[in-house]
Amino acid sequence: MESINLYDKYEIISNNQPFELKLLKDNKEIRDLTGDDLIHIMFLRIKELERKEEVCKKQHIAVLSNRYKNVNEVSACGVGYIGEGKYRTYSNNQKSKRSPQYVKWMSMLVRCYDPKRKLETPAYMECTVCDEWLNFQNFAKWYDENIYEFDGELIHLDKDILIKNNRIYSSETCLLVPESINRLIRRGRINKGILPIGVSLEGNKYKSACRYNNKQKYLGLFDTPEEAFKAYKKYKENLIK
Repeated sequence: MESINLYDKYEIISNNQPFELKLLKDNKEIRDLTGDDLIHIMFLRIKELERKEEVCKKQHIAVLSNRYKNVNEVSACGVGYIGEGKYRTYSNNQKSKRSPQYVKWMSMLVRCYDPKRKLETPAYMECTVCDEWLNFQNFAKWYDENIYEFDGELIHLDKDILIKNNRIYSSETCLLVPESINRLIRRGRINKGILPIGVSLEGNKYKSACRYNNKQKYLGLFDTPEEAFKAYKKYKENLIK
């Protein structure tokens, strides 16, 4: 019977896999075969290897698709996406702890776009997030550039201090605010009546004052409520800084 060069045949059929060829050569039963019998055995072996390779490829692709999702696809509250950049959703690659940037970002999106949250808190019914901040990378960069320590307090994201009755979360309208100041402002909103926060009528003038750390800070008398509120706002912003 015709002698067949194992290496040449296997190289042609199996796409250059000399390691597998060596396994065939080391198998005595296969090594002693020639002609059509050898070709048949090799063909079956090659098909088996191809099936295994295909299964491995599919498994590998599945793992990669789960591990490396498209960061530009919407994945948060139907509007937000992670984006391309250095900021990660976990702290120092620890899967058990979310990064502070991501926690703030998701909390903002939930307030604006989660239907259940909006029903529970009607004040957020018309609130939205600017297009820039729908990309987590942009928000995280702004957060890192503006975050600070304040007597060990939690820092809140506030959209109403700079612009009264604001409904849009953006870098132009938001501040990072200590929890105590945020509570102070909320109480002021509840009790303000028809006048702005921190403003009260005294005679025919408008008094501006701010209470902080259980102390009342007198800021002056003004001719209009707008001027009094500007003084209050400036004092608050200086506290935050």
